[in-house]
Amino acid sequence: MFTDACLICYDGEHGDIVKVNRVDEDDPICPICGEPKYLVYTKQGSNISGDYEHISDSLAINPSQEKAHRKLFPKVDVLPDGRLRFNSVRVQSDYLKATGFVKVPQKIR
Repeated sequence: MFTDACLICYDGEHGDIVKVNRVDEDDPICPICGEPKYLVYTKQGSNISGDYEHISDSLAINPSQEKAHRKLFPKVDVLPDGRLRFNSVRVQSDYLKATGFVKVPQKIR
């Protein structure tokens, strides 16, 4: 997300600053500290709880296998219907690598 922000007074409300661009010499002035504001690109940190969730239909297991599955993969949630819920990309990638599945990019129609 692009927003204008003073680098001194920025409170992190819109996420972590990833890139800073100076538009021109006529940048707006911060009303708090008097320094120029910059055009910044912000991104929410990936360590925020709940920012990623993927429920997989194709990797679903039989609910009778849930106990054994939880022993092998405690970080992967199993829904009551047997579908798997991943809470991070790393957990999903580790699971796919351990089980031998390959994540194939989907075709765009």
